[in-house]
Amino acid sequence: NHTVEDVIAALKMTFHKVHGAYSFAVALRVGGEDTLSACRDPRGIRPGVWGGSGGTWIAASESVALDALDIEPRGDIPRGHALILRAGKEPIQLPIEVEEATPCVFEEIYFARPDSIMSGHTIYERRLVFGRALARQWQDRGMECDRVIPVPDTSRPAAAAFAETLGVPYREGFIKNRYSGRTFIMPDSSSRDMGLRLKLNPIREEFDGQRVVIMDDSIVRGSTIGRSVGRYDIFAQRALARKHITEATAVGRKTERPCRIPLRIKVDQQNPSAARFQALCQPGGEGYGRRCLGHTPLAILYCKHFCVHQTCS
Repeated sequence: NHTVEDVIAALKMTFHKVHGAYSFAVALRVGGEDTLSACRDPRGIRPGVWGGSGGTWIAASESVALDALDIEPRGDIPRGHALILRAGKEPIQLPIEVEEATPCVFEEIYFARPDSIMSGHTIYERRLVFGRALARQWQDRGMECDRVIPVPDTSRPAAAAFAETLGVPYREGFIKNRYSGRTFIMPDSSSRDMGLRLKLNPIREEFDGQRVVIMDDSIVRGSTIGRSVGRYDIFAQRALARKHITEATAVGRKTERPCRIPLRIKVDQQNPSAARFQALCQPGGEGYGRRCLGHTPLAILYCKHFCVHQTCS
């Protein structure tokens, strides 16, 4: 018959052996009672929330799971802690291994649902902040545009805030096939190219003769943004397509410089898409990255705009 002390001892061993980003919940029988233990990694890279009502407790990765069950959110699971939940009893929070907070910025940019609440803010609110910050960078560079178009779906809030800040129209210029899958995980370039043909199709009238800001929020291989630009150039070669990216890679970073560390996923690093991605990660590689992706100036939103926890120097 295991005790809470046994659970904490086991978790300490697990934290010692497992390094990286994770959050998890485990259903246990502890002290003769059904027990739910929820944890996050020591740096809080992956999200985790908990809530409860009427003596019933729940843990999840995002608050929207609690909303669907009409459970009142109580807050984030503390990083590096074990949260012990039992029906009818107050939760117990016990530290396991706590390090400096370095949450994954890509949750706020792309992964999380916009209606989720993390660190006291909705993801939607954070994406609006990113769009406004990028618009100010645009203004500081003396650049102009006629309209702003997002690459659906997750870049829409940032694009809307960008357009609002500049006082220019926000338009939907790409129609997304909601049945298309994730193209970046497809095994070869031909499969990805075909997937992209099915995934996004532009609305010609929204681009023709316009200076367009296309707002995207993620580049993994560069395939989607490269095709978006390519399709645009085919039917609007006289217009100026400027791709303004709120995040250059799928990796968070703590400096005010574009990320130079590529995402380590199991892909063929010799293929053209990977080469384009690597070009963005080389010192002085932004200009080369622009040529590889086939577009004009790339604007990157720097890390200082992401710092909710004030952990960045």
